[in-house]
Amino acid sequence: MDGDMQWASEPYERCFNFIELAETVLTLSIRAIRDLEAKPRLVKMIAEIHRMQGHPIDQIDSETLYANAVKDAGLARQEIAEDFQFLRGIAIISCWTAMEAFVDDLLVAWLMAEPACCAIPYIAEQENKLQNKDPGYAALVGEEKMAALYTGVKRRRSSNTQGGVSGFEDLFTIFGLKGAPDTHIVSDLFESQKMRNLIVHRASIVDRKFLTECPSFEARYKLGDKIIIRDVDHARYKKSMLEYLVNVGARIHQYLYSKEEGAENVI
Repeated sequence: MDGDMQWASEPYERCFNFIELAETVLTLSIRAIRDLEAKPRLVKMIAEIHRMQGHPIDQIDSETLYANAVKDAGLARQEIAEDFQFLRGIAIISCWTAMEAFVDDLLVAWLMAEPACCAIPYIAEQENKLQNKDPGYAALVGEEKMAALYTGVKRRRSSNTQGGVSGFEDLFTIFGLKGAPDTHIVSDLFESQKMRNLIVHRASIVDRKFLTECPSFEARYKLGDKIIIRDVDHARYKKSMLEYLVNVGARIHQYLYSKEEGAENVI
C-alpha cells in the first residue's frame, strides 16, 4: 500500500484476510463433508482389516463407530443435496460483516489521519453535540475519541440510508470521500446484503420485501420459496466486494494526490 496510506493498511488487510478466510473455510468444509459420505464404508473396511489380521475388536465400540459414521454420512448427504446452503449462507454473512467493519474501521482511521475532516460542517455539528451532551466525550483521546465521533455521525445518518453500497457511500460522502462505484458493484453488494438479511431474519425464506427490493429474483422465486445461494452468486459477490475495496482505495489515493498538488477544497 502507498506510503501515504499506511494508516489504511490495517482495515484493508483485516477485511481482505477475513473474506479470503471465509472462502477457504467454505472450500475446505465442502471437501470434508463430501468425504464424510464414504465414512461408513471406511469404518467397515478398517474393522475388516483388523479382523483379517487377527487383532482383537471391541464389538460395542465397533458398532458405535459405525452408527456414528452412518449418522455423519446422512447429514453430509443432506448438505450435499442442498448444495451446502448452510455453509454458503455463513460465508455471505461473514463477508458482509467484514465489509461493514471495513467501512467503520477505515473512516475512524481516516479521521485520525485527516483532522481536517472534523471541520466538515456535518461532522463539526455532531462533534459540537457530543461536547455539549456527552460529559465523557471530552475525556476521550486519539482513536477512542474519533471512534465516538464517527459512531455519532453514523447513528445520526442511519435512519436516512439505504442498504448495500448506498449506505457506505452516504458515509464516505460525508467524510469527503465521495465516489462512483460501477453499477455491477452497487447491484451485487445490495443483493448480497439483502440475501444476508433474508438468511438471518427469515431462515432463507423469500418474503415480499425481498422480492420488492431485489426484483431480479422474481423470475427464480415466489413467496415462501427457500433462497438458493449458487456457487456463481457467491463468487460474484466476493468479486464485487474486493472490487469495492479497490474503488475506495483509489479515491483515497486521488484525494491524497490532490492534496499534495495543492488543490483547493479537496474536502
